[in-house]
Amino acid sequence: MMERSAIGVLERITRLEEGVQRQGKEFLKLRKTSSNLEERFAQLEEKFVKLEERQQKLEERFARLGER
Repeated sequence: MMERSAIGVLERITRLEEGVQRQGKEFLKLRKTSSNLEERFAQLEEKFVKLEERQQKLEERFARLGER
């Protein structure tokens, strides 16, 4: 009787360990995805800044052309 109980406890511990391992793997995937998204966001921010600078230069050129 005690043997069955011990086996049941060991099986439960094994299932819990497997669940923790799965969650750990999933966490690592999510962390990598998060890192990739942060990197992509930084790239898009840089592009946006460059576009704003370009727009400002074009507006200045058009203003000078309008003065002529």
